[in-house]
Amino acid sequence: MDDEKVPLLHCPTCYSTRFQLSRPRPEDRLQLWTFKKPVRCKQCSTRIYASRSYARWLLKQEDRATVRSAKADLAPESVAE
Repeated sequence: MDDEKVPLLHCPTCYSTRFQLSRPRPEDRLQLWTFKKPVRCKQCSTRIYASRSYARWLLKQEDRATVRSAKADLAPESVAE
C-alpha cells in the first residue's frame, strides 16, 4: 500500500469509509464557497460534504482505478495449452 496518508471520513448513517464524488447542485453554493465538496457514500448513498482536499484525494483514487482497469483491458489473454 502507498505511504500516502489517507484522510478518514465516516458516513453518518452507515459508518462506511467508502465515498465517491457527487455532482454539485445549485443549493450547494454556500458549501462550495466554504471549500467543501459534495460526496456520496458508496454503501448507503447518503450525500454529505467533505473538505476540498478529501475530494481531491477521491478524484486521484478514481483516476488510479481507471488506469488499472484500462491496463487490465489491454493485457493479452493467457492461452492455456
